Amino acid sequence: MPPVHRLLHITLDTTVCVDLAAWDSKEPLRDRHTREMFEVDRFPEACLTLKGYEAAKGLVLGELDLHGVRREVTVPVQYRLEGGRLAFSAEFALSLADFRLKAPSFMGMRVQDRVAVKVQGQGVAP
Repeated sequence: MPPVHRLLHITLDTTVCVDLAAWDSKEPLRDRHTREMFEVDRFPEACLTLKGYEAAKGLVLGELDLHGVRREVTVPVQYRLEGGRLAFSAEFALSLADFRLKAPSFMGMRVQDRVAVKVQGQGVAP
């Protein structure tokens, strides 16, 4: 089961933030190592500031702020309208090193530097 995150806020300037301390993959040891990697005591949130959308390609352009590092990202997004709600999903890869994150390891096994990020959510107009 993928980790579940609590959405903190969406601001009118199109910034979406998630609470990294709420990381929950249903595997307590993995969750502890992941929170340590994120250094949630120093960097409690990951935020994406949307800068644009290329409708023809289904790409969201933005800046990802993670672990005190801000980098431009291009994310392919799929979406659909469902009864007044906008449901969306996205999957993209990122490099842990790009965000100065040290890959966790356990019993000699280490997470690869390039990881897949999967996001699903929904929103409604205020």
